[in-house]
Amino acid sequence: MPPTKPIPPVRPAHLRRYVVEFRDEWGAKQQTKTDNQLGEQMILFGSRTPLYRCLECGKKVVMVWSACSSCPEKDKHKHCDHCTVHLCQDCRRNYIQPCKSCGGMSPRHLFTRLSSGILVCDSCYKNLCSPCESCGSKELSQELVNVRTSTTKVKKYCKKCASQYRTCTECNNKAVDDQISKLDNLYVCSKCLPQVSATCDCCKKLFHKRNAKQVARSGELVLLCNECFSTKYFKCGQCGSIHPLSKEHYTDRITKTHYCIPCYKREYNTSIQNYSLKPIPKWFGGGTSLFMGFELEVEMPQNPRGDEADRVIQYLHKNEICKEMLYYKSDGSLSHGIEVITHPFVFEWMKEHKEVIKHINGLANLGCASYHTRTCGFHVHMSKEAFTNAQLFKFMKLIYENQEFTKKISQRTSIERMSSYASLTAGNLINRAKHKNNPREERRGAVNLAPAHTVEVRIFQGNLNQSRIWKNLEFCHALWAFCNEVTFKEVTVPVFTKFIQAHKIKYKNLVRFLTGEVVKEDDEEEEPTPVVKGRRP
Repeated sequence: MPPTKPIPPVRPAHLRRYVVEFRDEWGAKQQTKTDNQLGEQMILFGSRTPLYRCLECGKKVVMVWSACSSCPEKDKHKHCDHCTVHLCQDCRRNYIQPCKSCGGMSPRHLFTRLSSGILVCDSCYKNLCSPCESCGSKELSQELVNVRTSTTKVKKYCKKCASQYRTCTECNNKAVDDQISKLDNLYVCSKCLPQVSATCDCCKKLFHKRNAKQVARSGELVLLCNECFSTKYFKCGQCGSIHPLSKEHYTDRITKTHYCIPCYKREYNTSIQNYSLKPIPKWFGGGTSLFMGFELEVEMPQNPRGDEADRVIQYLHKNEICKEMLYYKSDGSLSHGIEVITHPFVFEWMKEHKEVIKHINGLANLGCASYHTRTCGFHVHMSKEAFTNAQLFKFMKLIYENQEFTKKISQRTSIERMSSYASLTAGNLINRAKHKNNPREERRGAVNLAPAHTVEVRIFQGNLNQSRIWKNLEFCHALWAFCNEVTFKEVTVPVFTKFIQAHKIKYKNLVRFLTGEVVKEDDEEEEPTPVVKGRRP
């Protein structure tokens, strides 16, 4: 029997080197390897050392991995049973894991599993873990949650025990059920409640101060909750002042915004307003969800801010309905012109008040021009809520997929020139109709869906001729009605032409423009259209 080699001294830790020696039937062999694991010591047994089975895979090994360097019993025993583990080389690499708290490497059997499922070493378990004051299980102190059990006392609970309680929106601490209150859909603990709550002067209920409305009552400022404020007061959408609902005011039909009378009147003076103006709408007509309106761009002989603009506005205001219905804005795309804009109206109402468009027709006699310019357009706005998604898709489909027909209706000279103001690049019509919106870059499209409440048809050339203004309005209304009745396959120009011919009394100006057929009502006579000399775009 060969002599047994002496056990070499334990090598310094920074060398991370150990020697494994074993014998088999062919003789003794020796291998030298380098281990990358930290904090480990290998001892070498002689050739008579019995073989051990790996704790993980069961292979026969002569290696013993010891963790006694961190064991409190290391001074008493060179290698105690608690710390010594028999492992092969491959299993030993996976058996050593880092502590989730301190990051130190230790064998898996020396870890303690906390109730949250994480593994920590013995040192962290003793020094950094605290018991849950509800269930008693230990957790890392930093993982425990503050739970308020009284106005002055806060306890430490584990996440599992704390999950059954609600969180205070002010201090972010949990609180037991009898120490938390609900204010305006917000939960507030008993400690924060006096600081953030107020009592409504009307209904005497508690509510959150951030939702308080301050109003003057009997010469004093009092606080009201949202419910009491909305039923008894309103805030002007223009100046922000607060008034009782019993006081005379104006309410927008769509947005339900209230306006005080001074703001309502101030917005509709006779001056030219800024382009960014979004006035309080007036509504003309009813009985349908489809309201319409138009923007007519007009060029004037002189500066629109001078006497010429006053002369144009004074002329339009000679008609009482025009005075109530029209307002005026500047437009940077015009050389020296203005936009004449209507408030929302119902198509049938406008049919009964034809003097509005007839009066606008008279601007040609003041030297104004719209059709014979290179800058003016005519835009029609229609209520978005009047369109279903399918109806809006068919509406855009006929305009975008029949470009020659659209050019004819618009009275533009070419599709190329038209694309500068109303592009016929369709994009994804399905997505646009589904969301009733379009990308920002398509704001100048033939059909613009960017406005919050309206569909804007931008294709038309500007015009002061009353029959052409009616033609534009009739086309938009007829196409809306047509798309509500036909299938997707029937959205074609021939089928649309048949539709308007079947309703030629209602859309007589459109029928005359497309087919040349003159449709007259018994009590109506054709009026001459003023001729304005100039260059057509």
